[in-house]
Amino acid sequence: MTIKQEMDAINERLDQIKKETGILSFEFGQKKARLKQICPHLETITEDDYVSGSYYDRAQFIKRITCKLCGNVEEEITYGGYG
Repeated sequence: MTIKQEMDAINERLDQIKKETGILSFEFGQKKARLKQICPHLETITEDDYVSGSYYDRAQFIKRITCKLCGNVEEEITYGGYG
């Protein structure tokens, strides 16, 4: 096998892999979206964050709820007083 033939074979295999990867990526995206639709969000992690206010901006209390199963993130923002 010459170098040219080997390079052509490698390029052909890379094209096949690229097509398979695109198909798998699309299917992965569909399954992930479906998982987020049907997930009951029973196992969650809650993170609290605080952004201080200034003279012009009010303080923010941010509560992030992240589902361990599907990765869905919900944020609840409550505004406090001015700094």
